[in-house]
Amino acid sequence: MDYFAYTAKKTKDSTLVIHDSGKIPCRPTCIRYSAFLFQDQPPVLSASLPSPPITPHVPTILPSLSLPSPSVLRRRFSNPSHTIRSPRLHVLLVDDNSINLQILSRMLSTHMSDVFEHIELVKSGVKALDVLKRRPFDLILMDIDMPILNGVETTRQIRSSSSSSILPHNRDIPIVAVTTNDSDDWRQLYTEVGMNGCISKPILLNDLKSSLSSILDLDLIHSPYTPE
Repeated sequence: MDYFAYTAKKTKDSTLVIHDSGKIPCRPTCIRYSAFLFQDQPPVLSASLPSPPITPHVPTILPSLSLPSPSVLRRRFSNPSHTIRSPRLHVLLVDDNSINLQILSRMLSTHMSDVFEHIELVKSGVKALDVLKRRPFDLILMDIDMPILNGVETTRQIRSSSSSSILPHNRDIPIVAVTTNDSDDWRQLYTEVGMNGCISKPILLNDLKSSLSSILDLDLIHSPYTPE
């Protein structure tokens, strides 16, 4: 019995075993997901998923930093200049792993379909910048460890002053890191480059709803969303 089959057998509920492109230690990530979403198509476990190279743009060792207070974080994350077209939102998912994209997209489209009208998937920071130049979005969910242009550098380019003419509709868009790199030091780095939050992998539905509710100032906890 290979590792993936053993992991699936040991897990009590429906589980997808996927490779995350995170830093050391490299290990499969189990994302627990409701069984009813896969009534006709049970999860497929694959042992052949490639592990992309770790990009050198994000420092391996970060200095010891203290997080700002919650009130400071809320002010930093609010992005008042970006207008959200609630409750029918357009979201851009950025991850170099196709299965990660499919799972996150399924979670949004199944449990928050009344909020997210359009979900677009891209597999690199470079492609994300290209898409953002052409049309507006309300939210970006960004993987961190991607080859060529990682999530931190992609965010820096989106937030840079030079992007105001290139990305007139998306420079101040809420950006949320979706990653295994979720320590306090990493979260501080995300704040410094202009990200609006961090969702840890493996992604739990309640955590996803709670984080997005806070960042977008919408009630996603009580699904479906009902406008006031």
